[in-house]
Amino acid sequence: MSRHELIFRNCEEEPGRELGSSEGSIPLDLKGTFYRNGPGVFHIGADVVSFFDAAGIVAGLSFEAGRAYFRARLVESPLLLEERSAGRMMRRRAFTNLPRGNFLNMRLGNAVMHDAVWFAGRLFATDDGGWFRLDDRTLATQGEDRLGIAARAEKMCPVPRVDERSGRLVTYSVRPSPRGRDSIRLVELDETFHVVREQTHTLFNALGLTHEVAFTENYYVVTELAAKLSLPSALIGRKSIWQSIRPTRAPARIHLVPKVPSAKHRARAFDLPAPVQTLFHVANAFERDDAVVVDAAGYPWVDFAFTPPERRARDAAKTRSAGIQRYVLDQRTGAVTSSSFPDAVELPRVNPSAHGRPYRFIYSVATPSAECGPDPFVWTNRIAKTDVESRTTATWDAGPDRWVSQPAFAPRPNPASEDDGYILVWLVNASTQRAEACALDAKTLSPVCTVDLGRFLGLASHARFEPKMSLFPTD
Repeated sequence: MSRHELIFRNCEEEPGRELGSSEGSIPLDLKGTFYRNGPGVFHIGADVVSFFDAAGIVAGLSFEAGRAYFRARLVESPLLLEERSAGRMMRRRAFTNLPRGNFLNMRLGNAVMHDAVWFAGRLFATDDGGWFRLDDRTLATQGEDRLGIAARAEKMCPVPRVDERSGRLVTYSVRPSPRGRDSIRLVELDETFHVVREQTHTLFNALGLTHEVAFTENYYVVTELAAKLSLPSALIGRKSIWQSIRPTRAPARIHLVPKVPSAKHRARAFDLPAPVQTLFHVANAFERDDAVVVDAAGYPWVDFAFTPPERRARDAAKTRSAGIQRYVLDQRTGAVTSSSFPDAVELPRVNPSAHGRPYRFIYSVATPSAECGPDPFVWTNRIAKTDVESRTTATWDAGPDRWVSQPAFAPRPNPASEDDGYILVWLVNASTQRAEACALDAKTLSPVCTVDLGRFLGLASHARFEPKMSLFPTD
């Protein structure tokens, strides 16, 4: 099996077992659960789906007292159950057409493969099409949960954020508009899942091409892609939905929406300078004097043709170089200044305690080494730590046969500094064809320990660490 074919291999579930470290020792002060969600089922009978359309698999690795406990479960959405029973694709996806015709078919399946979010005693698998609640210990699927904030036809935020200062979950829903400009409802939920604050804002496009929410002391921060859907192309069905979405001449935008509108704090959209047209993932945002600073991963444009190996030669991925950009949005003049950080590419994370405030370090995936392959910027073997004050980047290389996930920050108890903790990374080992998890020292990026999971898990979409949660059996 080639390295590329390995990426599109169906993943393996794990009902639960204790694991030891295969390299180094698990730190005694590392306590909590490292979660991931990502594509899990690519092959459905004879049909094969694209990378972002595979049914999700959520995994968790809990650490406590130098021990580790691992579970992995497929998200048993209606889509997965229907197609598992039929033995073939039953629903069109955003990136994959049905092999048996797609004319006028705009009912898309929800693969629920994007993120795994724990908040206030509940664990969710998230995606644009909706969230599903999971048992927070067994990872078994309990059913769809739209949090009381999104109607069936509305999109939900696939990458929400927890405000550690307020103890609230910050998320959104997007309502499609027949007039051509979607509206976004930004909400804060308390630990009883009641809406305690909300604002509605009008986007510029009819697609609602938003992906993640960030916040500052006074604002919600949302990015919007510069793109539009060719509805005739999508309805005819010869191209996938995403192939029917093309960049526009209009710029990408960052929307600042005040948490509490006032004469000083008003909603405003900032046009971003070329060549960036695509921003999905925001590292952090904070206020500085009369400006808002937003650090996010930007691209000129992304052609998301991450296809299975059977169609690789005909439909190759055309991902251009990404990078972490800093945008300074001047509230007085509307001016935008931008700069980039070296060697930091995508999927940024920061210490969660730094969300919404001035900070120093970004952890992200980095530019891959020359021997990594098969597709730079689609998957990579390096992790970056970027100092936003000195504008320098240090990297850790996992080796040519290991691909890394989004990093997650795990703080030490009573941390002495912003980077006092561990960076956790899921790994795909092409040599052993098994998954691993690695802990790095967050200060130096030096390896601390590696756990061989004994199962195959492919690339993750997103990863998080939750210090309050454990998957260890309670018996």
